Amino acid sequence: MFGSIKQKIGSSFKLLREDLARKASIACAILWNFWVLATYLFFHFCSGILHYSYPKDRGRFLEQPQDNEGKIVGYYGYVMDISEFYEKDMLFRLFAENNPNGVILYDFQGDKIVYANKVFLRMLKYQEEEVIGKSVLAFVYPKDLERAKSIIDRVKAGFKKHAEVILKLTTKTGKVKWFKLVGHVVIYRNKEHLLITLVDITMEKKREKRLFYLATTDKLTKLLNRHAGIKMFENLLYQAQRYGVPFSLLMLDIDNFKKLNDELGHLAGDLALQKVAKAIKKGIRKSDVAIRWGGEEFLILLSYTADPFPIGEKIRKLINAMSIEGYGPLSVSVGATTYREGDTIDSMIQRADSALYSAKRKGKNRAEVA
Repeated sequence: MFGSIKQKIGSSFKLLREDLARKASIACAILWNFWVLATYLFFHFCSGILHYSYPKDRGRFLEQPQDNEGKIVGYYGYVMDISEFYEKDMLFRLFAENNPNGVILYDFQGDKIVYANKVFLRMLKYQEEEVIGKSVLAFVYPKDLERAKSIIDRVKAGFKKHAEVILKLTTKTGKVKWFKLVGHVVIYRNKEHLLITLVDITMEKKREKRLFYLATTDKLTKLLNRHAGIKMFENLLYQAQRYGVPFSLLMLDIDNFKKLNDELGHLAGDLALQKVAKAIKKGIRKSDVAIRWGGEEFLILLSYTADPFPIGEKIRKLINAMSIEGYGPLSVSVGATTYREGDTIDSMIQRADSALYSAKRKGKNRAEVA
């Protein structure tokens, strides 16, 4: 009797041990599966924008072999050492996030940004979710779009050298900024991408524009100075000689300017020059060029104009309608001429000057053509 009870108890303990062992095995397998999955997710989270590749059977980290009846008979899996990838990712992010310039990674085949550092986001006033997945062209100033597209097309066609271009980009607030963009083709997730560094040169462009203005503009009248005017004259002369494009020249001289200066002083003389310059700008087209030639003399280059007299008369009348307190109405004498085959700057100025003095001799405040 006791032997039978002992045998039953032994059998029960054996079944319990086998059940516990089976359950422990399943629990270990579940824990193993969870750890591998966590490693897989962690790898994806940390991967950043580094170039890495998976095995061909990626995703199959855990296998569950079964017997003929479909029962699981065991578990096996593998683990990937991602230390090197993780270190490279950390290094990249260290460099990219501490770069004083903007950095983006652009999938030019899929036309989307896959990474943008904090500097880029701050420069354009965007949040990360507003940039990632968008085309880089979405941030380019409309007038620069064609140039930006041509560069991307070159990269798509196989251009591997670094590309460098200056473009205007638009911020979220609508402000336009100048950037110098330098791009390199890199491999990310087994696919070519364009790694772009953006340097904000807006202040540099403003300084450049200001220096150009100072170098080419007469300080008092805000018209082109003589040096800049000669350059424009040379351009029009070249077009006329090469393509037969007509243009004309007006030379203006303020009548009795010395008397005005002597009687009312140089401040009154400066005011007269400013008033004449204002009338000239009012009377010409955007395509025309007004120049303070020197002293009280002005030149006006009239593009695509074969008959300068009507415009000369228009400007003369505008000036004559202005006056200086204590002096009276202003007036100018105008000499006009048109480009002729074989002309030079000197020959055209000489003819206009001759017509100007003809107007002076005939009583001033009039226009003459030579």
